[in-house]
Amino acid sequence: MSKLIKICLAFCLMTFASTSHAFLPENGWWHVDGWRGLGFSIEAQHDMVFLAAYMYDEAGNPIFYQAAGKLDSENTVTAKLNKWENGICLTCEYTPAELTEKVGTIVIKFDSPTTAEVTWPGGTINIQRFNFSLGHTINQMLGEWIFVAGPTNYAIFTGERIIFDQVEIDDSGRYYATGYRTGDTNSTAVVMESDDQQSVYILLDSSSSYYETFLLSKSSQAYNSREGQYDLHKKTENPQLDSKVVAHRWRSTMEATDQRPSTSGNATLTTEGEEATHLQAMTFQQYEPASSSNAYPEDQPDEEVVQMFRKIERIMDEHKSSLSK
Repeated sequence: MSKLIKICLAFCLMTFASTSHAFLPENGWWHVDGWRGLGFSIEAQHDMVFLAAYMYDEAGNPIFYQAAGKLDSENTVTAKLNKWENGICLTCEYTPAELTEKVGTIVIKFDSPTTAEVTWPGGTINIQRFNFSLGHTINQMLGEWIFVAGPTNYAIFTGERIIFDQVEIDDSGRYYATGYRTGDTNSTAVVMESDDQQSVYILLDSSSSYYETFLLSKSSQAYNSREGQYDLHKKTENPQLDSKVVAHRWRSTMEATDQRPSTSGNATLTTEGEEATHLQAMTFQQYEPASSSNAYPEDQPDEEVVQMFRKIERIMDEHKSSLSK
């Protein structure tokens, strides 16, 4: 068994066996929406979280603070906030920074992998992962994803790898992405957002007789991991979605295919700078955190799920037809 599969299985065992919906915050840059001049670098390694906060002092000089602490069962970190000064400058010889002041206590309560409430000597603020490139949900699904699915009552899992590499738009103006099973471009995959923008539907043309269907929740709001429901079923049958699934983005599109993501028709794929700002103002609204902590969209009406997957099936057929021309 490969190291990658072992890691994925271990991750799934921890996820499915959990009695409460615990999670790790996503590593990366965080900010306060709409604020400039205040940023956070957060990294979680197992149950330890390290934070660096970048801002300015009363005189307008840049300054940073640091904290580190253990993530508890309530997804909260409580730690001492330290002020560091007198370190190396850009063109200077190395000089170690000095811990000049312990300014108080910081409490970081993570509401999801990408949102948190911070309480510190400056008050209480809400921070979130800095979406500087991904834009709306469909762009967030680009790249190579690893899926591991299985029932919750016994530990037997199946795995899948899918690359999404092209953003398209249908006749109604809805964005979706297409791709294929890793190593098999004939196994077409399509991903589309639900009408209420709270779930992501994926349909994989697994074989001549079977589909694999995935319904991933957005309530966890993570960029690089998702949870939801799964089914492997005959193409003549409707999906039952009676198994759980976890998904993790393993590689970017470029890493997986040696090519940048592409667009088709009138779809717009933008990635950086002013283009990223334009992308966030497009058709899809920015996601607001769901009030429920349930990561699985089990209350989705069966008929709605079936209709959505049949719509994606029609899009898949059209996409496969266009590839064969």
